[in-house]
Amino acid sequence: MANSKAKRFRSTEVSTCTSSFLRYFPTVEPEIERCKVRGCTDVPQACRRIFVVLQNIELVGTLLDVARDVGAQVFFGEPDSPDIIAVPSDIQVVDRNLLGEEAWNAYCSYLDEVNDDAAYPLLDEAGEVLIREPLREDVPIIIVDSNLPQSINKFTKPNKPEGCVHYISPWLPDLVVEKVREVLTSQDGQDVKSNMSLR
Repeated sequence: MANSKAKRFRSTEVSTCTSSFLRYFPTVEPEIERCKVRGCTDVPQACRRIFVVLQNIELVGTLLDVARDVGAQVFFGEPDSPDIIAVPSDIQVVDRNLLGEEAWNAYCSYLDEVNDDAAYPLLDEAGEVLIREPLREDVPIIIVDSNLPQSINKFTKPNKPEGCVHYISPWLPDLVVEKVREVLTSQDGQDVKSNMSLR
């Protein structure tokens, strides 16, 4: 998100993604159809976004303060929805218990697909190339499950590059905020992503 031009999402790009989303969430077709009707959408490149699915109201309030300080947005993802796949963001803060196991597993399947070199180029039924190279989903995610020790064994580990996945107790909000602020205030996010280690 380094340049200041607006990113344009054309309806053809939305159509290309539709079949991929429906593979993971077959019941959301009406929502995707509604999005297609909107056509082109301009999203300012300079605007950073924090994607959150949280039960901890205090942490949500603190993240809103951070977003206001650095000129970012907070997007509140819906539990049991494909929001975590569909909504672009610079960092994700997620309680997987609230997100839901089905939605989390769908997200992990999506990550396996987009980060797998062997799956590309991606072709349509007619053999036309839809996507030539991996999409490379490497957005840092902070996992703040309320029962973190148990949930690490319960939920699938996300297939993201090393240094992009962080397990932090929701009872350590200062540490969560520190990581979020680092990503949002970095030049392009890449230097911080490579330096963030698992906790």
